[in-house]
Amino acid sequence: MIEKDESTRKLGLNISETEFLAKFQKLRKLAQEARGIEMASVGLTPIESLDKYKEVVKYSYDLIGAMDKNKMQEIKSLKRFVSTKEFIVGIIAGLISGYLLHLFTASPAP
Repeated sequence: MIEKDESTRKLGLNISETEFLAKFQKLRKLAQEARGIEMASVGLTPIESLDKYKEVVKYSYDLIGAMDKNKMQEIKSLKRFVSTKEFIVGIIAGLISGYLLHLFTASPAP
């Protein structure tokens, strides 16, 4: 989810992070309002909340449109590279430390 991933929020959007977060909060508020209308009209007029839900969907598409697919792909690629690099460095560090530990703890032959 983009709202929880700080690097994607900062680098993968065509709008500022602040603007995205403000729009996301408005989207959540609209969705809560639509849900409230739906709950208030259960069994009476279920169509009443439909217009509000349409507004939520429209606003969601506007927010999704702010995402830059190329930037998002680059961020994913970079994250994979960094993760792989960290994994390899960890394995090498483990092997070296294991070898050094073996050298220090090995008893010399008489």
